[in-house]
Amino acid sequence: MIEVEIPDIKCLIENHTQFIQQVCLNKQCTDLRLICNQCLKKGLHQQHMKDVQGLNQLVNFIDNNNKQCDSLCESISKQGDLVLDSYLKLKNEIKNKYHISKERLLKIDSNQLNQAIGQMISLADYKISISKIITDLSNEYKLKIDKLKQELLIKTVNFSEVSKDDEKSSTNLFNKGFALFNNQKFDDAIQVIDQTLKLNPNNRDSLWCKGECLIMKNNLKEALNFYNQAISVDSKHLNSLSSKGDCLRGLGQFNEAIILYDQALSINPKHLDSLYGKGDCLRELGKYDESLKWLNQALQIQPKDYFSLQSKGVCLQEKQNFVEALNCFEQALKISPVDQFIKMRKNKCEQALKKS
Repeated sequence: MIEVEIPDIKCLIENHTQFIQQVCLNKQCTDLRLICNQCLKKGLHQQHMKDVQGLNQLVNFIDNNNKQCDSLCESISKQGDLVLDSYLKLKNEIKNKYHISKERLLKIDSNQLNQAIGQMISLADYKISISKIITDLSNEYKLKIDKLKQELLIKTVNFSEVSKDDEKSSTNLFNKGFALFNNQKFDDAIQVIDQTLKLNPNNRDSLWCKGECLIMKNNLKEALNFYNQAISVDSKHLNSLSSKGDCLRGLGQFNEAIILYDQALSINPKHLDSLYGKGDCLRELGKYDESLKWLNQALQIQPKDYFSLQSKGVCLQEKQNFVEALNCFEQALKISPVDQFIKMRKNKCEQALKKS
């Protein structure tokens, strides 16, 4: 049983001043289900008083309802597993009949091989037939499930809806947290951002900003979680898409990062961070010519972008274009004169040019 103390609840009827005392659990009832004594005096719910119970019974009702809901969800999960199991068994039978591995080929006799060749020749026709059947079944299944889901969405009470006051307060607090982030006070910023998310869990800017703070604290995997949440709220949130790309790039998942940068660039083709990020991923993958294409676009927008200059320099150096690479490194060092990595790269270019 749920252990909860129900607070005083005002009656929803405008001129009723008393608190709710009872609840109506009748299925066909169309009146308000929360009842005060003034409601009863007006004659409401008189036709089904046997279904009107004290407010304390609401807790038991919710408990039993939750158990039914859990049971239904478990049943749906089991049915889904059965469907998946059928697909897997069918797939295995298809492979068993039509797929001949090299190891299996060495073990079968001439009669079996003759039959196997006949089966393999018929695969093309079978593929056309079975693909249509499976596609039709899948589409029908998906259509019915989507319809059931849509019906639930239409009738569902939005318990997570944020009030306008909480949304406004969350936005105001975000500005404070973002200012702390810009001042590199990441722990303080996270504390404020957490407050904004309590007021509005769907504040995409706060979700993104917390991810940024976590990246600066080198907690990439946790940051990734917050970028995902922000994108689930708004699939076209430019900062979150690009920052998730940065996170994946930091984790060495360069191909996955490029997908995120492409999504960001489809929204804003001149997004500097995404142009650089995609170029740097391509450099890491050894695709230097393609990398230079994107890094040059970034430098057209911001000729003194330090990271793009650094990455472009490395690309050119790997292509043994030492003169242009040296130029990039020299420009980067004007922005950050103490960068030891750039100094090392610059020295190697100079040494290569002396040998040539």
